[in-house]
Amino acid sequence: MVGTDDGIGFNINIAWSSGLNPPLGDAEYMAAFRSLVIPIIRDFDPEIILVAAGFDAACGHPAPLGGYRISPACFWVHDPQQLMHCPKGKPIFSRYLFIGSRGGVKGFAGGECTPKQREGKKQRKPCQSALEVLQKTIAVQATHWPCIKRWAHTIGYSAVEAQQKEKEEVETVTALASLSMAVPHGHIQSPDEKENVEIEEPMEEDQEK
Repeated sequence: MVGTDDGIGFNINIAWSSGLNPPLGDAEYMAAFRSLVIPIIRDFDPEIILVAAGFDAACGHPAPLGGYRISPACFWVHDPQQLMHCPKGKPIFSRYLFIGSRGGVKGFAGGECTPKQREGKKQRKPCQSALEVLQKTIAVQATHWPCIKRWAHTIGYSAVEAQQKEKEEVETVTALASLSMAVPHGHIQSPDEKENVEIEEPMEEDQEK
């Protein structure tokens, strides 16, 4: 679903389609945020972000409405902090349930989740069914949001792998930038560079001599 009429391209729907086989968790949601949600939000650059903060996907919420395994750490530390990094948009919550309220305040305040919540979450890769949904969604949405093409290759990464790849890319870009600014010893000017050099005319005294 991409919207209708004047709203075409402004509805980004990630339709998980595998039910609870397997139950989706932090790895799948973080991949969706990394490859679709955050790149599109940054590209659109909203002034306000309204969040319908329901918790049907939280650990412990029973099927059929629930049954997923999203940890409080993902709901209230990872996702909110990602939103807070957007240039202008400030998240406003339109629904606040007790199950997440304490964690939500902690997440936006930059609080850390417990070691038990962190354990193994960032190392797990998204399941195959989630990868297929993300691939289809990217193929549909890339027409409206070309920015997501840059992140399409990261959907299969774990959170740790994605962070490492991003760090390596930043380091590579920084290194290339520093090389392009440095002038190597013994540099020979190109014809273009020579054209920009002012030619000194001889002084009148020299001409007379």
